[in-house]
Amino acid sequence: MSPQTDTATTVSTDAESRSFPDREASPKAPASDATNRPKTPSHGYGEVRALLDELVAAFPACFRPHGTPGQPPLKIGIGDDVLARKPEIDPALLSSALSVYASGPEYWRSVIGGLPRVDLDGNVTQTVITSEEIAEAKKRLAAFEFKQKAREKSHVELRGLLD
Repeated sequence: MSPQTDTATTVSTDAESRSFPDREASPKAPASDATNRPKTPSHGYGEVRALLDELVAAFPACFRPHGTPGQPPLKIGIGDDVLARKPEIDPALLSSALSVYASGPEYWRSVIGGLPRVDLDGNVTQTVITSEEIAEAKKRLAAFEFKQKAREKSHVELRGLLD
């Protein structure tokens, strides 16, 4: 089995394999090495949402509020740019926040639609989204929509049992 890497838009949920989700990952270590890696600190939902709100306020040309259509794909290396302008931000928290931001359905729809990548000021840094990035975004969006429909179905079934 060959090692796999994530493309810039496919944000890995394995924060241990990379420092920022918008940067291409190195090949993942074999499962046997997983116990030897240091644990990445986990951040609570509130901390991540608060940082995302801060990013939206500080860089409105780049970051959009949660669920807003047309969220532009982020420049590769955007985490480094954020830290250069806001060095007080915890890099691990920023990594978590960028992972959350780039793993939503509106973000994937923007990638599928071929929107260009932007920097913190909204300047286009890459106009071409690759076919691999689009295929991965389609796969992730389909999985999200499948899970969402399954959740809705179970809620309807649960309501039927409670009535």
